[in-house]
Amino acid sequence: MRFRYTFDVKGRIKPQQIVSFDVDGFLFEFYVEREFIRNIRVSFKIADHELPCVINNPEPGIALHINVTSPRIHEVEEIMRQIEGMLSFWGVEAIGIRKPKHEWIAENEEEKKKLKLYNFSVRLEELKDHEIRSVSFDLIARSIIASVKTKQHNVLLSFNKRGRVDNKNENYIEAIYNFYFVIESYYAGGKNKNHAVEKALKNSVEFNENINRVLADQEFKTHLPSELRMKYESQYLKKEVDVIIKELVMMRGFLHHYSTKRKSNWHPDKQHEFRLEAYFLEQLSHNVAFGIMMDQAYDTDVIKQYKELIKKGKNGNGTNNSF
Repeated sequence: MRFRYTFDVKGRIKPQQIVSFDVDGFLFEFYVEREFIRNIRVSFKIADHELPCVINNPEPGIALHINVTSPRIHEVEEIMRQIEGMLSFWGVEAIGIRKPKHEWIAENEEEKKKLKLYNFSVRLEELKDHEIRSVSFDLIARSIIASVKTKQHNVLLSFNKRGRVDNKNENYIEAIYNFYFVIESYYAGGKNKNHAVEKALKNSVEFNENINRVLADQEFKTHLPSELRMKYESQYLKKEVDVIIKELVMMRGFLHHYSTKRKSNWHPDKQHEFRLEAYFLEQLSHNVAFGIMMDQAYDTDVIKQYKELIKKGKNGNGTNNSF
């Protein structure tokens, strides 16, 4: 019996020719489309205990329970990360290491009878267009009016926006950098040394209130991936705010430096290890950025000008009657 991972390849690597080959029991195959490598497939021999198991599920409404394994996944992930770095010189931007397709391949009829599941894959899907909640036009218009009137870009909104995009793209370490810039800039009064930032954050009543607001948000906890909820309990909910602040600052310092000689290290391609921290910081940063947006969009003069534009539109005096 063989097992195969299929890893999607992002980028444009254009080989002159393709040959499948075996290295230390790993068979490497390539899928090419329009001259470019679209995925890399890695297969190897497995034992019967590594086969998927399908059993009847006693829970109502669920017919079957499927137990699957990911054979040698940590070993293969390390190999693929090295391949990703090596091939980056020739056009590879990223390899989908975290979400490979799993396949069990029978090599004869006897093995085929043992298989209850042939393959599975995991994909994240965005909401469909019709599922997106609509936004009141007055918020769009007042955001534009406020931006024109202030004639000044608040860079914290950009840091927050970039952090949200980073989280969406699973670039959690980069997200932490961006969200931390928002927090440090808004609450730390220009301090940038770790000990000074920590002291300023601990002394900030507003930041303490922000943390407590997030901790009290049951919806945030509910929407966390199930595998992170217990960690959230121990890492945040059961700790004092001062301890949370200290650990946030220490984490930022830890991620700001890298040395191959340091025993405890982070890995740029293991960003999922910092998912929870990135999600928590996103909530803190969002509260800051959303407050900035609301203060400007709900400014008295902005609302007044918006109402005047509506009035012009209704009277037919405006150049655009969409109001």
